[in-house]
Amino acid sequence: MSFKIRCLLVFVFAFALSVSAVSAQDAASPVTETVVAPGQAPTVAPNQEAAVASSQTAVVAPDKAVAAAVVEPVIDDLSIYGEVQAADGAAQTITVQYYDYDADEEKTISISCDPATKFENAASVADMKKGDWTDVTYILKDGKAVAKSVVVEKEEIEATQPAIADAQGVPEQKVNEE
Repeated sequence: MSFKIRCLLVFVFAFALSVSAVSAQDAASPVTETVVAPGQAPTVAPNQEAAVASSQTAVVAPDKAVAAAVVEPVIDDLSIYGEVQAADGAAQTITVQYYDYDADEEKTISISCDPATKFENAASVADMKKGDWTDVTYILKDGKAVAKSVVVEKEEIEATQPAIADAQGVPEQKVNEE
């Protein structure tokens, strides 16, 4: 099995585990929302105390109810593995083509790099080129993908025949040059 396929399988397995853990956690702690009129303190009936103790309660004033519903969920780091289609050192952006397993299709994403981006096997975006394979961990910031870390895959060095012969304990044959 190739290195790339193994990496993709590990990524998919880790993602599936994290999604199932989050789903189980969300199901275990329901959120109850209570709307309270301005200037009125929230009250809890005696028969609701046990329910409140075992769940999370959010108290929302009527004028703030719409604003609370619009809050986007916080998404942690996202990761992709794919082939570099373009690398712009001046703009500090890379364009990566990757396979989206959820949509079952190839996709392309443009990711910005900032001074906090960590690089492995490359010093910066300027060292990357089209055709490199990369693993990018990024976050969505103001609707844009911003890289936290970029790992460029090193090409494997092919062994030569004499090196293989030496490793197996077979002596090299000398060639007479006359």
